[in-house]
Amino acid sequence: MITISMKDLLIGLVLIALFVLLIFLIVLTVHAIGAVKNIKKITEDAGSVTSIAKDRTEQLDGVIGDLGDSLGALSGAVKGESNLFETLIHVGKATASAVSYFKKDAEDK
Repeated sequence: MITISMKDLLIGLVLIALFVLLIFLIVLTVHAIGAVKNIKKITEDAGSVTSIAKDRTEQLDGVIGDLGDSLGALSGAVKGESNLFETLIHVGKATASAVSYFKKDAEDK
């Protein structure tokens, strides 16, 4: 007969548990590395989308600023504070700027 002491049995069970834990940690690490790679791709995509949105916002801010200035000048011209002809030229330029922006935006799509 083979006899095993309780001490040897417990040591064996602890070693088996450590082996299972080691395999679990290896699998967990492999999956974590894959998740980190996916997160890196997602953040790169978000960065490119953010930069595109920033550029578009700056372009629109310029167009809207030009239109606002031109319409303000037009309002001043109607009130008699400035030359109506110059104001119409400014409004035309601002409108042309806005139209070119939207045409460029439509061509980019």
